[in-house]
Amino acid sequence: MRKPNKSRGEVGVTVAGEKLILCATMENLDRLEQETDGLSLVELSRALQLMKLSVVKAGLIALCVEGDAEAAWYKQVGVKDHYPVRDAISQALLPDPEGNAEPGAESR
Repeated sequence: MRKPNKSRGEVGVTVAGEKLILCATMENLDRLEQETDGLSLVELSRALQLMKLSVVKAGLIALCVEGDAEAAWYKQVGVKDHYPVRDAISQALLPDPEGNAEPGAESR
């Protein structure tokens, strides 16, 4: 899999051994809003911080631009991958404008 293009706001994350790339394109943001019943960005951020699993799952699947996020989500055992996923979603939603950020969720 290619490396994420940080200048485009792409973020890499590994979930259950699957390497994924997330990006908050307008199309993906629309999909995320629909999947979360219209949560505002503030509400979305709060739900992510509280680790609301339905929001973490929706964010992962809606923002994925490369890889099979849904399959990766269902391969998980336990919650060990949820924190890096949450961090990657947050980084995708609010990318570093310089493209210099090294999120904790970067592919390992």
